Amino acid sequence: MLFGTNFALAQTAVSSSAERESAQSATSQKVVDSGALEPENETEARDYSNYRQNSLTGFTGLMRTVAADSGAPGTFRVSYLFSAYSGSGFLCPTATACGTRPAGVTDNQDSVSRIGQDLALSATLARFLEASVTVHSHAVSDNFGTPSVVHVIGDTSLGIKAFTPRHPDQLFSVGGLGQLRLLGGSGGIGIDTTNIAFGALGTLDLTNRHDPALRIPLRFHSNLGYLFDNSGSIATGTEQSRGAPISRIERFGLGINRVDSIFLGLGGEFVGTLFQPFAEWTMDITANRQGFVCHLNNRSAGDNCLFHTSSIAGAPSRLTFGTRLTPPVQGLSATLAFDVGTSGTSNFVEERAPELPWNFYLGIGYAIDTYVAPSPESLHHRLRLSMSRDRHAIICRARSLMKLHCNRLRTQ
Repeated sequence: MLFGTNFALAQTAVSSSAERESAQSATSQKVVDSGALEPENETEARDYSNYRQNSLTGFTGLMRTVAADSGAPGTFRVSYLFSAYSGSGFLCPTATACGTRPAGVTDNQDSVSRIGQDLALSATLARFLEASVTVHSHAVSDNFGTPSVVHVIGDTSLGIKAFTPRHPDQLFSVGGLGQLRLLGGSGGIGIDTTNIAFGALGTLDLTNRHDPALRIPLRFHSNLGYLFDNSGSIATGTEQSRGAPISRIERFGLGINRVDSIFLGLGGEFVGTLFQPFAEWTMDITANRQGFVCHLNNRSAGDNCLFHTSSIAGAPSRLTFGTRLTPPVQGLSATLAFDVGTSGTSNFVEERAPELPWNFYLGIGYAIDTYVAPSPESLHHRLRLSMSRDRHAIICRARSLMKLHCNRLRTQ
């Protein structure tokens, strides 16, 4: 009687294994025949990484506005961005606006050119974490300046961004960033001072829908941050030796601010297959943590003190329009953008570096995904191994039960 019971149990176990094998095989076939994995699986869930590229800060985002998300874990992005401006009468609209003109200069307005280069690398280290490094250089030429050319070479930024992990149908995400900005002086390579930035991030992603029919190709971003700006210390030695502040032209060329900034940013983008046009508006609101005092009788020629002018002059801002291009080449992208200064471009204050009236950007980027999706043959192989192991274990258990019954019979 006991033998019959155990044998029946063994048969039931083997039958159950066969049923499970059949179900798993059907599931596997469904996955392979569909030609794609469900959105929660790795293959399709990582496709969005093709539309995540570096911003000027090095973090993924638009131009200056940072997104509260990133690419899929294991992805990283490298980008190069070129910027250019050229114009007349920007810093010195009249012959005397910047004080005495250099010898030999007879123009009534200054001629300004600025060329910038930014190299950035960002990596998504985990589902909630991104790291970035950027190297910035620029050169400014102004015929009213002494010297007439100012170079900044190799300013380096190191940053970390944390955010809520991405899940299907999660439209909102929030995050924060921290960045260390190592600044050099004019024409040399080295660290003169350090700026520190912190920020809160928010993103509304209407593309993140499990059902393709519900996806809207729009994403919106908002930023609020604070920059501890110590760039004013770069000019301390020069100003002490002169007994006078550096000129507006030098302040612009070196990017020197004597006050901190509260950063505001709002932006949106359309996520198309080939083009991703975007627009953003950003502003830097003054916060005088340093307690800098502007003296009316000791200012750079033509400059005002912030407390003697409108507050908007101390809050440079700009409106940016642009687009990214993602050609059929996997991971490749291009960026074309244009800044329009909306404040701080003409009424200059001693506390702030002037804001460009416009700036043109042209860049290229490449995103790399280190994850390799398993092939359908690999999925089949894994399923067969799993089912084979399960069936072998059940058969061994059945044989063990029969052997135990035989031993009991011998002892009776």
